[in-house]
Amino acid sequence: MFHFEHRDEPLIPKAAFMWRMGHSIFVVCLLIGLSLAMKTEAGKIFAGLYALYSGLAFLVLAGLLFGPVAHRILHRFHYEADEEGGKS
Repeated sequence: MFHFEHRDEPLIPKAAFMWRMGHSIFVVCLLIGLSLAMKTEAGKIFAGLYALYSGLAFLVLAGLLFGPVAHRILHRFHYEADEEGGKS
């Protein structure tokens, strides 16, 4: 069904890669468009709550993934007052 390059095969040309990405984006947009046609109130409420849940899950996962990176960067810029000889 899906044919992707094996790791031993050379990469596909940039034009073919862009076409593949465009095709994938088109399919996703088409599926999202079909799912947005909510007709009942229950479906609309469910879609809204699911969108809120998905957004919250995305933010939590982003925090878990980028939290250690941000922590490491902040440690790089950490200033020790004791190194200057004074205490704050």
